[in-house]
This record gives sequence, structure tokens and C-alpha cells, in this order.
Amino acid sequence: MTPEVTDGRLLKGERRRRALLEAALRVVARDGVAGVTHRSVANEAGLPASSAAYYFGSVDDLLTAALVWAADQFSGLLRAAAAAPDPVAALASALAAELAEERRPFVAAEYELYLLAARRPALRPVARRCVDDLAALARACTGD
Repeated sequence: MTPEVTDGRLLKGERRRRALLEAALRVVARDGVAGVTHRSVANEAGLPASSAAYYFGSVDDLLTAALVWAADQFSGLLRAAAAAPDPVAALASALAAELAEERRPFVAAEYELYLLAARRPALRPVARRCVDDLAALARACTGD
């Protein structure tokens, strides 16, 4: 097996995994957490029904990975705002973009996953990390 084939397979696998995570957020946005099954997410991603179960052993694993992925995106947004010359203006602009009409369903899905962390211990560290990142940015902006 050549490195190119391995890299290509890894890239294809990572694309499928990301497609499943994005699909999971769309399912949560449309049907709520209760609508998330391996089959519903795979169908939403346009992948074979077994794909979601292959990448995520349980629905909890899938929901946790979706929250991790969403949290990573949000944390990146916060880090970029903190590094900007005017962090407050950068954060305001980024948050306005997040609340734009086309992003609203995904933001609602992400919040639903954050709220689910109150009931599912596996999600708590991820939700906590986002809160910690936001608090760090607030401290940096206020000089506290």
C-alpha cells in the first residue's frame, strides 16, 4: 500500500465523518435530539445506513462528536476574535454572522446539544470547554 492510497482513504474517511457530523446537526435542527438515529443521520448525509454506525458506535457517541465538532468551530471563532486588533468588535461581528438567518437552525441545534449535556455526563466536558473559552475571551476583553 502506498502512502498516497492511505492518505486518500484517510481523507475520504474524514470527509465522510464530517458529512455525518454536519448531517447530525441538521437532523437536530430539524427534528431535535430525539430524531437522531444512525439511520436518520446517514440518510441526511446521503451515505449508506451503516456509515453512521461504522464511525460512531452509539447515538451518544455521534451526539458527543457532533458537539465536539460544533464546539471546535465556535472555539476557533472565539480565538480568532481574541487575536483581532479589536476583540470586542471582532466578537460582535462573528456573533452577528452566527445569528444570521441561514445559521440560526444550526445555532439552535448546537444549543440543544449543550442543554443535553445537563443530562448526559459524556457531553459535559465539551460544553464546559466552550463556556471556558467564552469566559477567557470576556476576561481578555475586560482586562479582568
